[in-house]
Amino acid sequence: MSDQSERLQEREAGLREALDVAAQHMRRGRLEEAMEVFRRVFEIDPNNFEAAVGVADVLLASGRTGDAIMAYGSALKANPEGSVGLFVNRGTALIQANDPEAASLSFRRAVDLEPENVMALNNLGSALAQLGRVQEALDLFRRAQAIAPDNPSGYFNAALALAALDPAAGQEAAMAAYRKAIACDPKFAPAYVNLAQILVARGE
Repeated sequence: MSDQSERLQEREAGLREALDVAAQHMRRGRLEEAMEVFRRVFEIDPNNFEAAVGVADVLLASGRTGDAIMAYGSALKANPEGSVGLFVNRGTALIQANDPEAASLSFRRAVDLEPENVMALNNLGSALAQLGRVQEALDLFRRAQAIAPDNPSGYFNAALALAALDPAAGQEAAMAAYRKAIACDPKFAPAYVNLAQILVARGE
């Protein structure tokens, strides 16, 4: 192996180690530390896509939604193919910015890249529901249920969609879906709240 190849491997290993450290900081909520690591990565590799997405993720987690959306856009310009994580988090930022139409397009890109990604399916369904495309949303939630039957989110979101499709006739199906969500996760508080609201409204 040539000296140049060895140096390249060492460089790539160093970048990977730094990005792993940044990811650990993110998981622990140490956003400033993560941002500092990403800056050091850029000093070595100014076009590093993973670091570009990481900066956007830090901005989003810091509540700087507008800056995060711009940063995700910059990352996409550098790598138009993007990644599932980029499209999901960019969609989340766009939802926070009250732009469900653009968010749905971003979530759709994530689903196109990874058709069985449960988070992307649920998020796309939620964005479509905000746009009034409730039946499409319900179909996506059911896809998520089939892929991850132990995940409460698919049932919870489906319950919301069922109630929206037919507030009267959809109650029974919505209640059943909320109960499935609770069975999946007995600590899933939103399902208890919504189920209780239906029961109170019914006088039960």
